[in-house]
Amino acid sequence: DKIVTTINHLIERVEQILGFARPLSFTPRVGDLNQIVKDVLELVRPQIMANKVEVRLSLSEQTALAMIDESSLRGALMNLIVNAIEAMQEGGTLSITLERAGDKLQLRIADTGRGISDEEAKKIFEPFYTTKKQGLGLGMPYARKIIEQHSGTISLSSQLGEGTTISIALPVAE
Repeated sequence: DKIVTTINHLIERVEQILGFARPLSFTPRVGDLNQIVKDVLELVRPQIMANKVEVRLSLSEQTALAMIDESSLRGALMNLIVNAIEAMQEGGTLSITLERAGDKLQLRIADTGRGISDEEAKKIFEPFYTTKKQGLGLGMPYARKIIEQHSGTISLSSQLGEGTTISIALPVAE
């Protein structure tokens, strides 16, 4: 059983590495970013509950339509939200804000976790750089790759002991 479990774990890791290295199949369609955020939060609800995280959600009152490849964007957002939850091992607040600013949709994912140093923040989007014991260091580079393929931008700001905020800007669908 241990051998099978180890092999399955290794297969999972290899698939993650290959998934990061392969070119993505990208099929953009008009999608509602409000709904995608809600769906991702519902998927990670067990982790939210287990970590005693309070969620503050503020979605756009205006339409939040963008040209997106829904499955890849869901994967990127899931990665970012799970990172935020894991940063708050003893509980905290996860704030997700989506608003329309001109021709951009601004999405912010903020946690009240431990934060990261300026030095770590500079490396966070580099492949294979991780601050986690079990991490591969592909989640943040994957998220950046996805956001950039959507003609968007992603940035991180953090302060040790106060938390981290991920800011994403995506073009509004015309």
